[in-house]
Amino acid sequence: MPNDIAAHAGEADDPRKALERLKAQLPDLERTLGKDHPETLATRDNIAFHTGQIGDAPGALAMFKAL
Repeated sequence: MPNDIAAHAGEADDPRKALERLKAQLPDLERTLGKDHPETLATRDNIAFHTGQIGDAPGALAMFKAL
């Protein structure tokens, strides 16, 4: 899965690095797989999660609601 490396970076106590990698991957996933593909949605979910991990709870909540 494309977002595994980014997700594991977050698990390794580097949520900012994970967030950066996930955000970089998202446009390619949306373009190649589509906005509603499970992998694209999983990446968006991980972006929301790591957004919360870096302290932006309102931003994370908005992203989760959009999902």
